[in-house]
Amino acid sequence: MANNANAVNDEQAGKDSEQAGKGSGARGARGAWGSKPTASLIPLIAIMTAVTTVCTMLVKIPTLSRGYLNLSDTMIYFSSYAFGPWIGGIIGGLGPALSDLISGYPQWAIFTLLIDGIQAIIVGLSVRRFKPVTMIVGSVVAGVWKVLGYFLAGIVLSGLSASLVDVPGNLAQAGVGIVIGIALFSAVRKAYPPLVRLGNLGVNAAADEAADSTK
Repeated sequence: MANNANAVNDEQAGKDSEQAGKGSGARGARGAWGSKPTASLIPLIAIMTAVTTVCTMLVKIPTLSRGYLNLSDTMIYFSSYAFGPWIGGIIGGLGPALSDLISGYPQWAIFTLLIDGIQAIIVGLSVRRFKPVTMIVGSVVAGVWKVLGYFLAGIVLSGLSASLVDVPGNLAQAGVGIVIGIALFSAVRKAYPPLVRLGNLGVNAAADEAADSTK
């Protein structure tokens, strides 16, 4: 009887170890800072980049610095929440930059690629918990970077006066993007968790975090 009990215990321990290994493997594949771009993720990146481009083009309010206010921030924040800093950075940089090229603002494209891409990376690196305060603080920091980046780019392209006038509009754009981005991500996370499993705020990531806290 003792031998049988030991055998059962060993079998159960083996299963527990296997499950732990699978969990660790999933975390390792996702990485400490979200998933890194791989060949298998190219279709996802392409689709989300196209969606971001379209969203950026939907609303275009011309500004004095010869640019335009838009809804790009919504998708930049959503992509960073959902897919982490690296994939979010690609989507957040390329989508709006393509919109600049297509919409007749080619002079902004390189600035947009860098500013929006870095904005998405900042969000992905700083927001690592699905908590309102954490998400808002990290997003605001990224928004401040974006406003500063476009202020400096506006000086280069249109001069100091025009760039200063655009600051309130850029602040408003970032604020709207944060609100809609968090709401959109929260809805998608609840309705279809597999879509957001790659980032640090996905359901699987939350489960891994809960499991680690019990050890």
